[in-house]
Order: sequence, then structure tokens, then C-alpha cells
Amino acid sequence: LLLVGCDDQTRAQFKTDPAPGFQDDERKAVQAEIALLAKGKDPADIEASAIYSETVQKLTARGSKYEPQFIEALSGNPDWSVRMGVLEVLQSVGTKVCIEAVIVATKDAAPLVALHADKLLEAMTGHRVIPRAGAPTSAEGLPPVPQRDPADLALDSEEKLWSTWHQAHAKLLHATWDAWWKANRATVKVQ
Repeated sequence: LLLVGCDDQTRAQFKTDPAPGFQDDERKAVQAEIALLAKGKDPADIEASAIYSETVQKLTARGSKYEPQFIEALSGNPDWSVRMGVLEVLQSVGTKVCIEAVIVATKDAAPLVALHADKLLEAMTGHRVIPRAGAPTSAEGLPPVPQRDPADLALDSEEKLWSTWHQAHAKLLHATWDAWWKANRATVKVQ
């Protein structure tokens, strides 16, 4: 047997330095920016809305290398506005990695977050599980979301219809997306 490399010097076989961009200071900065998404609650507060929009742009500019941190916020932040903002960021930088977390968000307690999660999944996968208005109930049992009465001119009427629909069908919506993703994840190209 021939012994090779048995000298007193030890060489590192693997790089153990943290990847660039994931130092603790940067993680904390991203976390602080994610927390600013809470400013998006009240659209009547112009200053807070501007901070929210600016923060979405900053986080989007950081790119998909921070996707794990965005997923963490989507999955665990108690503030619905933060979860909504993270979905907006994932709309631009999300990859296949975030799909499962977005599917979980379809059963979010905040109906508006769930709506955005459903629309993001449609955009990313090119698939829809909720039938279009006027179409029959899907094979999984999901009915279409009712349409607003043309005489109802209230600004929040569609949001109220979605909220009522989501309250009745959130679990089935989640289960339908989850089953579809499990069956198709290997072949779907995320856009």
C-alpha cells in the first residue's frame, strides 16, 4: 500500500465558509425589511403604503437567493400584511422551491392572502384549480367563485364574495392544489 498525503499539513477538503450573502448581518437586514411589510395594512395611509411598496421592491431586488427567508416569513409570520407582501416578492423571484409554501397559503386565515396565493400558483404553474365563473364544479368538488352582481357597486363586494367562498372551501382548495402538485411537480415548468 502506498500512503499519499500523510504529511503534517491538513488541507480543508470542503469549503466551510458561509455562502456570500448569507452572513448574519445580511439575514438580519432582510428580516428587518420583511418586518416593514406590515406597513401595507391600511391603503389609506399613504406614507405606510409607500414604505410597503418600496420594501417589496427592495426585497425583490435581493433576488431568489433569499427565497428560503421569504418562505420562512410566508409560513410563520403572524401578520397577514407581511405574508401578503412576501407573496408579492415571490411573484417576481419565486422558484419551484416556494410552491409548497404557497400551496399552504391557499388556506391562510386571511382570505386576501389565500386569494393571492391561488393567483400566484396559477401564474407560476399555468394551472388553475378553481373553475372559471359560470363553469361547473370541478371534479374535486370546487365550485366557481360567485360573480359580483353588476348592480352591486361597492368596492369590496368581490373581496366579500371571495371571503365567503374561501371560508367554505379553503381546505378543499388546499387539498386540490396539494394533490395536483404531488402528481405534477416533476413535469411542471415554473414560470
